[in-house]
Amino acid sequence: MPRKLGLLLLVLTFLSATFMMAQDAVVKVHVEPEEAFIFVDAQPVGEGMHTLTLSPGHHIIGVYNYGFKPMVKEVTLAAGNGNEDLRFYLEAAGGPVSGPWGVIQIEGLGRAAVLLNGKEPEYFVGHGDEFNNHIWWKQQLIVPVGTHYLTLNSKGRELWSGKLEVPANKRLIIDFNHNAQVTVKDWVEGERMSSLPRFKAGTASATVAVAPVSGTFTASPKAINCNDKVTLTWNTTETLHTLIKSDSENFPELPMTGRETVSPKHSTTYNFKTSGPGGIIESTEAVEVNPVVKADLNSSPEDVHYLRIGDKIITQDHATLTWNVTNADNVTLEPFGEVGAVGTNTVSPTPNENATGAINEPAPTNWMPPTCAADPMPKSPPSTWWAMSNRRLPACSSPPDIPTKGIRTKGC
Repeated sequence: MPRKLGLLLLVLTFLSATFMMAQDAVVKVHVEPEEAFIFVDAQPVGEGMHTLTLSPGHHIIGVYNYGFKPMVKEVTLAAGNGNEDLRFYLEAAGGPVSGPWGVIQIEGLGRAAVLLNGKEPEYFVGHGDEFNNHIWWKQQLIVPVGTHYLTLNSKGRELWSGKLEVPANKRLIIDFNHNAQVTVKDWVEGERMSSLPRFKAGTASATVAVAPVSGTFTASPKAINCNDKVTLTWNTTETLHTLIKSDSENFPELPMTGRETVSPKHSTTYNFKTSGPGGIIESTEAVEVNPVVKADLNSSPEDVHYLRIGDKIITQDHATLTWNVTNADNVTLEPFGEVGAVGTNTVSPTPNENATGAINEPAPTNWMPPTCAADPMPKSPPSTWWAMSNRRLPACSSPPDIPTKGIRTKGC
């Protein structure tokens, strides 16, 4: 009885495994050069031709080899092994590389993917087994002098990442058999080399020479008034990702070379970062913004005259308002509303009528009507003018109601 039960369990296990395999999608991937590395959904799989077993559905399969243009395909795989083979034949790219340079040698991590100065697949420069020998058959990763950030990833698991300082004509040996201990040795060959191809592989040998990145970033002008424009300009080489950001703006995934126009509302620092396998460049540009608004409002003439007898206006002068505003977002001139930063407007001010009185007799012969200015007026009232009981007397404001303080501005 136990023997039959064991046989039954074995059969069930086999059927279960067969059923699960039938649910997977199987696809064969061919690569060239044969050292090219396969990534599936941005995770490293391995170098060379592979038969992949994946979940059915949509996947992004990329093949990378430093010194070659990467190739990425989006595929939809069906369950089973009926999927068409995928072929990735990479095209060589980039010219020879020159120093100054040093070597990174990696010991004890097998064929883990080596990513330099970034963690995305495009920062792939090789695998650990290509960079672990410096005796007869050289296997070496040659990098520009300076700071580098190294990441080692095996099938989606990050094994190690860290910062390395690579001196000129030195060899940094990272020994993962001894807790990632770093040893620095001379690399005399570096002094004698003038240039190297980016990728060269032979029998049990491989050399990857990584090109240095370069980049410049400027902001012009560096001092502006509110609403003025600033041009951000950058130029990079051998880079994969470039971005500019500040506390209020963000420009991700910029081209290698370009410009952007901005109009900061306050003093702003723009942070620039560009990176490629050969390094990372960061710089900043500060722009000072003057937030002070200046406004001038004048009336010509400053004094105007207004005379009304009864319902008849005898004198009504005009005034020209002139204003000039700098460094403002908008300008409002009461009671006219929004106006331009510079302008003129002709107005005919009228006094406020707020005085009342009771006059029940003809005006005296020495009467002088109320005025809004000191201009000479008639010594006697017109013969047709009589004040009636409770009639509103002409009244004036002094000075007349010209909105000389009615300008409002809004700046940064």
